[in-house]
Order: sequence, then C-alpha cells, then structure tokens
Amino acid sequence: HGLLDQYTLSVELQKKDDAEELLPLRRFLELRPQDKTAALKVMSKLSEHLPCLRHLLQQDATPLIGQDFQTFVLGAASTLRALGVNVILPKELSKILRPRLVRAPQGDGVALAREAKSHSQGGLH
Repeated sequence: HGLLDQYTLSVELQKKDDAEELLPLRRFLELRPQDKTAALKVMSKLSEHLPCLRHLLQQDATPLIGQDFQTFVLGAASTLRALGVNVILPKELSKILRPRLVRAPQGDGVALAREAKSHSQGGLH
C-alpha cells in the first residue's frame, strides 16, 4: 500500500470473557443477539468519532477515503486507542502516526532570546 492507495476499515468484536475468534461487527450482531444492545451502544459512541463506522452494520468493511481517512489518521485512531480499542494499522500508517521526539535547540535559550532582542533594538538613532 502507498499513501494514495485505498484503505478499508473493519471492526471485529469479541466478548471479553470469551476466547472465541474475533467476528466482524455484522456477524457478531447476528450470532450474539444477547449482546446486541451492548455492542450497538459501543458502536454508537465510536461512530461519534468516525461516522463511517455506521456502514459496518451492513458490511464487514468500509472504504476509508477522503475526509474519513483524514479524520481517522489525524484523531480517531488515537481516540479509539484511548477508549481501549485495539487499532491495527498497516506498517506505513503506523510509522506516520508514531510520536517522534523533537529536540530543543542547543545552547542557552535565554541568552539567544536576549541576543535576538538586542539585534532588533539596534538600528539607526
């Protein structure tokens, strides 16, 4: 996948206390009617952050393109992780979203600020 390729989004569910395999949302709702209310409640909350999740009630995956892609990459992925969702991304997207350490400039910041101020005050009198 390149960054201009189309990505798809799917949601798979599993009961916390159950070792069964993960099921796509649509299948989970069909096979576990007793858990439908709880699953829909979670999906409702998640879809506030990423509206395209609503498509997953009728299909196992949905294209993640345009505004949906931007929303997911720039905010929803980290929000979903904070909510306890296991977000699995292709390697190239993982690299983009990985936090990076930014180094501060070397030297005394106060001295640099003082020097910059003295240069700005200099000039013709």
